[in-house]
Amino acid sequence: MQRGDLIDVALDRAKADLIIKDGMLVNVNTREIHEANIAIKDGRIAYVGPLSNAIGSKTRVIDAKGRYVVPGLLDGHVHIESSMLTVTEFARVVLPHGTSTVMADFHEIGSILGLKGIKALIDESKRTPLKVYTLVRYLPSDPTQETLATSIPVEELHRFLELKNVLGISEITLKPILDRNNTYLNLIDYALRKGKAIDGSLSGCFGRKLNAAISSGVLSDHETVKSVELIEKLRLGLTVMLREGSTAKNVSDLASTMVDKKICTSNCCLCTDDVHASDLVRKGHMDYVIRRTIKEGIDPLSAIQMATINTAKYFGLDHEIGTISPGRVADILLVEDLEKFVIDTVLINGNVVAEKGRLLKRTPPFKFPVFARKTFKTKMIETEDLTIRTKRDLEHVKVNVIEAFGDQLPTNSMVKELRVEKGVLNPDLYNDVLKLIVVERHRGTGNIGLGFVHGFNLERGALASSVSHDAHNIIAVGTDDATLAFAANTITKMTGGLAAVRESEILASLSLPIAGLISDMPARKVVKMVDDLNEAAKDLGCKMDSPFMTLSFLALPRIPKFRLTDKGLWDASAMRFVDLFVR
Repeated sequence: MQRGDLIDVALDRAKADLIIKDGMLVNVNTREIHEANIAIKDGRIAYVGPLSNAIGSKTRVIDAKGRYVVPGLLDGHVHIESSMLTVTEFARVVLPHGTSTVMADFHEIGSILGLKGIKALIDESKRTPLKVYTLVRYLPSDPTQETLATSIPVEELHRFLELKNVLGISEITLKPILDRNNTYLNLIDYALRKGKAIDGSLSGCFGRKLNAAISSGVLSDHETVKSVELIEKLRLGLTVMLREGSTAKNVSDLASTMVDKKICTSNCCLCTDDVHASDLVRKGHMDYVIRRTIKEGIDPLSAIQMATINTAKYFGLDHEIGTISPGRVADILLVEDLEKFVIDTVLINGNVVAEKGRLLKRTPPFKFPVFARKTFKTKMIETEDLTIRTKRDLEHVKVNVIEAFGDQLPTNSMVKELRVEKGVLNPDLYNDVLKLIVVERHRGTGNIGLGFVHGFNLERGALASSVSHDAHNIIAVGTDDATLAFAANTITKMTGGLAAVRESEILASLSLPIAGLISDMPARKVVKMVDDLNEAAKDLGCKMDSPFMTLSFLALPRIPKFRLTDKGLWDASAMRFVDLFVR
């Protein structure tokens, strides 16, 4: 691409490759809708205005009359691995839904394979029409909380931050800031001097602690859950990303608060964070998030800005993407109805890649390196390994219990009284207190975290997964120790995946051979197998819509309140381990 060629088209001295004519331009620069014609040359926009003389014999013309012309959509924060799809399959699903660019934090695979794993996904992303920018996370943030497979030295992160498509640091947590961890703070300072974004993970952070986090250099947050958080963070200058994923559904509360309080949306973006393949296929991606935002009262123009120009400006990319303006990449959508936001046509780099929800050309599957498929060092566990013992003369004991919710990431803490039989502590199925285990799988330590959880309502059987943020050890919830051991061992034998079991029978499963996180199957097949897993979970009594997504977050030690890691029961609010037994 030569900028001079764009100049010549703009001045009618050369012909365009493509003209989009007579459309209603959704102008995210001025928040207005007006008629415009768009001339495109070499994949970039050369001219926006009245019809010019840029149409030649080889110029393609798209008649957009009666349709709205919208910039390609941006996801401000997403973990593609959480879809359990390869980047190739993820792109194939989201492109027809109008997503042209994602800001991907590949720390899920990074926590298992380090930078070489992240680089593999970046290499894969370059083969797709989807624009994938990367954020990196300092791993581990605190290895005392859980056993991780690897660490990424700060020096390597410095070199990674030099890369053009690496936008900044992600998932900055509060504890290292409050502890004045110099390694952490110096990394933030280094990234800021390079003009990079600093994205925080600051759920439940208020007052002095929030001020301290922002003082450290944090510029945005995607973990805002409560309305009071939203207002304080915006007042203190943070960019807030309203999140709508498969488990964390925060748009409803946050968007409705913005409408009620008449809060300006200019420092707000939209993101999905973690979304399952089934939701992508059935509901959509950023188009769905826009529809949810509009439903909560945000006007369509502001909602579109939050998924385009606002995100591009925050990451310093508005000279490239996020707006239909001269010089920018021609990522353009044709939309028939802004309220319903159903996308008719998707152009990436000036080429039509999808129409009527169908991708026009597929990218061949990516061949992953062997190291990405050999990530398990776990031995088979026995039923006795999961036994929780107490004094034989006791009939009941009080224990700390995790309260899980099907539509939110934060958990709560509870105290429940459980029955003791011959010195062995048992779950209470009648009151929905189930056994929860986390089995370390990376280093062969033999660590097994044991605890209890409320919220899954299983009447029998167990659910298990090798997707458990952030360390991605094996996590399982179940009604008895024998079934739990069988479920965990099933995941090990699969070298990663999800499983629903009853006694010694596998009811449904999904293999995730790539780092125990990602399937190598097409999206539709993954969706079918996830459906089977969710149906099996319902047959076992579970009432959650996405129980495996909820389960995957119960080991995440940085989001309040109670979590379980391979090292024990963790209180993320107090940042300390707590005893299972209430003394």
